Amino acid sequence: MELELNMFSNGFTSTATAKTKEKAKEKTVKKQDTEQDEKLKALVKEVHGIYIDGYLKRYKVAPDIEARFNTIVKRLVKEKVENAPAIMKCFIDSNNPHYVNSSHDERLLARDVKTLWRQVQQQQQGSPVTEAIRKSKAQELRETMAGMHHNFGEKNYDAGVDENGHLI
Repeated sequence: MELELNMFSNGFTSTATAKTKEKAKEKTVKKQDTEQDEKLKALVKEVHGIYIDGYLKRYKVAPDIEARFNTIVKRLVKEKVENAPAIMKCFIDSNNPHYVNSSHDERLLARDVKTLWRQVQQQQQGSPVTEAIRKSKAQELRETMAGMHHNFGEKNYDAGVDENGHLI
């Protein structure tokens, strides 16, 4: 009888321990979810602020914020998390005529989020033309202009100038 009681008791104890561990795990997951939700809420608030500030600066009036806008911003934050503020800034600062003509309507943000994300990545990585190439091209242009100036008035077709000093 003691053997049966110990088996029952041990089985009961291990079941209780498993349930306690499971509840502790659920609490940890809920806590992590809550922390993540708080981070997302803060990010949504930041992205809202970027849009509102940019809109005020550009159009000198506050934007009409509707439920659709909130939905678009929440989706943007969930999809692009850390990059959502940069994408929103890229959108609101864009001089794309389509965006400007529509007063930076949030539906265009939703439609063009991938394109805007690519633009943000290009800005973060720098343009394909590096500073060294820019300096090289600027120096080349200065040398060309100096050569043209030096040869000004002479008949020098290699310099790209006719006998009257006009570019050809």
